[in-house]
Amino acid sequence: MKDVPQLLGRLVVNATLRPAYQRYGLALVLPLLAMLITATLTRFEHTPFFPMFTVAVLLSSLFGGMTPGLVTVAESVLINLLATPPVWSLRVASQDDAIRIALFACAGCVVAAFVGATGELQQQLEQARSRLSTTLRSIGDAVIATDAQGKVTFMNSVAEQATGWRLEEATGCALETIFKIVNESTRLPAENPIRNVLERGIVMGLANHTVLLRRDGTEIPIDDSAAPIRDTG
Repeated sequence: MKDVPQLLGRLVVNATLRPAYQRYGLALVLPLLAMLITATLTRFEHTPFFPMFTVAVLLSSLFGGMTPGLVTVAESVLINLLATPPVWSLRVASQDDAIRIALFACAGCVVAAFVGATGELQQQLEQARSRLSTTLRSIGDAVIATDAQGKVTFMNSVAEQATGWRLEEATGCALETIFKIVNESTRLPAENPIRNVLERGIVMGLANHTVLLRRDGTEIPIDDSAAPIRDTG
């Protein structure tokens, strides 16, 4: 369930890349389709019936974002006002019908706003990730990032050259698989600083005379450090 907002956000982020005529065109067409389906299901009973219109609002918001979603809400409300007795009038004879239409309008606006806001937040997150990735790729030193379990999530081109692993191959692998280090003199495995960083949350450096065993079997002397990446919380 925690991935649902992220999925919705990505859909709306993609929606912002679509031409306006597609987003708003669909926003106008979906209520008409909902009206036809509703008329078929209810056999033209003149009473507000909103399930299909709710689906129309959700689809419009996902495909086009918040504003097209609100356009779909407005058109859906107009259609139901015209279809509810007195027909072809913007008035309703029944107080219950008026309440149903008002509740739908409020719920539709909430759906469109929620989906749109989620998309905006996801878009900001994607932009921040892109900026961070660009910064890390531009650093002249080798950079390897891992998750809290010590599995590789990022490598810049310098790290790829140093280790002999490409990012696509290394992603998801344990750091020890990619970053094999030994003492230059004893040839014993050197302590990987990432474990101390994950456990203690402090910056750690390597011991002197440490070499990196590259994927092809060659080795290079290195001097590195490991540091935690913390959020503002």
